[in-house]
Amino acid sequence: MNKDEAERCIDIARKAINKSDYHKAIRFLNKSKKLHPTPEADGLIQLCEMNLKHKPASAPSGSMSSDGPYKRKAQDKPAEEEPKKKNYTADEVKLCTQILQKTNYYEILGVEKKATEAEIKKKYRKLALRLHPDKNNAPKATDAFKKVSTAYMCLSDAKKRDIYDQHGTEDNFRQNYGQYFREEEEFDPFDFFDIFTGGNMYNQRVRRNNYQRRQHAQNQGNQNQNPLAQLAPLFFVFLLMILANIGGNFATGSSYSFTMTSEFNQKLISETHHVKYYVDQDTYNSLIQNDRERYNIEGTIEQDFYKQNLKECRYNKDVQSHWIRQARYYTQGSHKYNQNIEKANLIDLSSCEVVQKMKETSESNRYYNRRTGW
Repeated sequence: MNKDEAERCIDIARKAINKSDYHKAIRFLNKSKKLHPTPEADGLIQLCEMNLKHKPASAPSGSMSSDGPYKRKAQDKPAEEEPKKKNYTADEVKLCTQILQKTNYYEILGVEKKATEAEIKKKYRKLALRLHPDKNNAPKATDAFKKVSTAYMCLSDAKKRDIYDQHGTEDNFRQNYGQYFREEEEFDPFDFFDIFTGGNMYNQRVRRNNYQRRQHAQNQGNQNQNPLAQLAPLFFVFLLMILANIGGNFATGSSYSFTMTSEFNQKLISETHHVKYYVDQDTYNSLIQNDRERYNIEGTIEQDFYKQNLKECRYNKDVQSHWIRQARYYTQGSHKYNQNIEKANLIDLSSCEVVQKMKETSESNRYYNRRTGW
């Protein structure tokens, strides 16, 4: 998903370059690098910077100043761009009010908790188009637009959605993981909408600049926060590992566990993949007397074991990738570079080995493969 979004950012940047809006291009190229670093993005940034050096001081209308993403030269804003009072309907005000009163991301987007990614995307697009300040002129349209975008950013990301589902409301979610998801407070919802639509919807210049000035004022205050807050993303990385391990201890059903507990204290080992699992005394007595029942339940147990190891494998690979990305910010061979690479190499990928071994076993056993659906 990150790679696709990064490519869309590059596409938007190319369009901006064609219009000589190099500041906007650089902004989207930096977003692209954050999502998925590529030599193409680096090359285009160099091209933009070179053009800016040989460009007259006057920037194109709607571009950002070189002083920062939220500062703007006075001469860049023609008088006719001043916001004008516009009409809006009672329905538009009602929609904004309804969105702002909700705290559950699923309710904000109007989808069920079991909604698919496609359903969530469809709902976001529909609401974003109705709430976009260039279309909806109600007083709270910008805030409602941002709230919808924030909900979509969370629910469209599998990992964030998994964490969010454990808390259920925006307040609880932010209280526990607000530092990690701070980008949802800092991101520009208009840029996000540009990425989502390919940069072809609406003229967002005036509304975006108003929003960015407010955000800049907030960011100035945040710069004095405790520097330990910068470690929050790393804390979350390790939290993912902990959650993955916790999730692996219990099966999706409540009839068995992969670790011994006071309730599940009778040990059994599955026949095909030799998975160790525990059941209660009654289930144990039933299974050792009925081979067919045991054979059937072990198919489900092995599937659960496979899925949970696959989930843990993906989490740990993401953690490893994080440290590798961190290393790229430093010169190869430097202390910081080696330190991050060492952390990446220390990540436990034994769950990935389990997944690979189970795949090989099931592929060699065609009947088992058909029975389990692997």
